[in-house]
Amino acid sequence: MGLRLQADLATLSVCYTALGSGHFSQLPAGDDWVGLTRAFIYAGTPTVLASLWEVDDRSTTELMKAFYRHWGRTNGKAEALALAQREWLRKSSAGTYGNPYYWAGFVLVGNAH
Repeated sequence: MGLRLQADLATLSVCYTALGSGHFSQLPAGDDWVGLTRAFIYAGTPTVLASLWEVDDRSTTELMKAFYRHWGRTNGKAEALALAQREWLRKSSAGTYGNPYYWAGFVLVGNAH
């Protein structure tokens, strides 16, 4: 909580970022995710991109590449995430990876612009 960051976005693109450990583990179930994202926002990062559930390595890698590519071309993080998710869904709709588990597990908290 004492960390001071100067970044537009903190990306927590690994499994279980919604599950607390260490400092936040004593919080009630569900509050640990809020605590982790709140810690980044409190440290000065206006936006956190985090996973809501365990995520697949392959789809997360591709989704993050698409997110950052779109963010560089758009005005907002929310638009970039939506475009990345739609792109992944379009590419994967015929197969297993079209399931929302593979592309819908990420949310933006804070300033989405």
